[in-house]
Amino acid sequence: MAALQERPFSQTQLFCSNLPWSVNGKMLRQFFEVHGEVTDAFVAYNGRSSRGFGYVTFKGAEGAAAAVAQMNGMPLGDEDRSREIRVEMARERPGPRPEPKDRTERPVARENGGGKGE
Repeated sequence: MAALQERPFSQTQLFCSNLPWSVNGKMLRQFFEVHGEVTDAFVAYNGRSSRGFGYVTFKGAEGAAAAVAQMNGMPLGDEDRSREIRVEMARERPGPRPEPKDRTERPVARENGGGKGE
C-alpha cells in the first residue's frame, strides 16, 4: 500500500477534522453547501459517538477549493460548544487490493522433507 505522502490529493473531496461531537452528516452538508453542490457529506462514528471527523465531497473542484480557503478555522456548532474546524483536501484512496493467490494449489515439498525425524 502506498504511503500517505505518496497518494495524490483529491480535487473534490475534503477532510474535515475537529468537528463538534453534535455535528452529523446533514449539518456538515448544510455548512458547506454555500460553496457549491455537495454530493456527499459523511461524519465518522464509533458506535453512536462521533469520532470528530468527516468528509465532504463537492461536484466540482472550484467549490472544494473555495470551501478549504474559507472554511478552515471557522467555528462550527452551538455557540457554547463550537469548535474551530480544520478543512483540507482529502488524499485519494488507494486502489483495490490485489486478489489473493489461489490457495487450492498443493504446497511445494520442502527440501528437508518437513517430517518428524524419520
